[in-house]
Amino acid sequence: MINLTQHQATAEQLAVGVVDLTGQQLALVKALLTFDSIPNESEMKERADAIAEIARKHGVSAMIGGAPFFMSYLERALHKAGVSPYYAFSKRCVIKEVDGVIERIIFKHEGFVDAFWDGNY
Repeated sequence: MINLTQHQATAEQLAVGVVDLTGQQLALVKALLTFDSIPNESEMKERADAIAEIARKHGVSAMIGGAPFFMSYLERALHKAGVSPYYAFSKRCVIKEVDGVIERIIFKHEGFVDAFWDGNY
């Protein structure tokens, strides 16, 4: 599963087979996922198709995430390219330190949610 997010995969995600992009491909995906102004439909389709082409070269599944307004475009482009999109599912965990006063919140990777859509709702 190729990582198509702007973040490095966690150790837990890497352990179950997620692969991070590197170099120019990583830089390109990050640029395509970053919007500095409100995009139009054409721009979102072009960006989604470009990301899907990168994903197609890496395999049949991809972990996706980013701007919610863009994800449906990316999902459709990936399906069209023969790549199955998935969202990471993380559980929010509170960790209390020994003294019981300091709390940290971590997100523990639990699995993936298939973004499959057959056109029906």
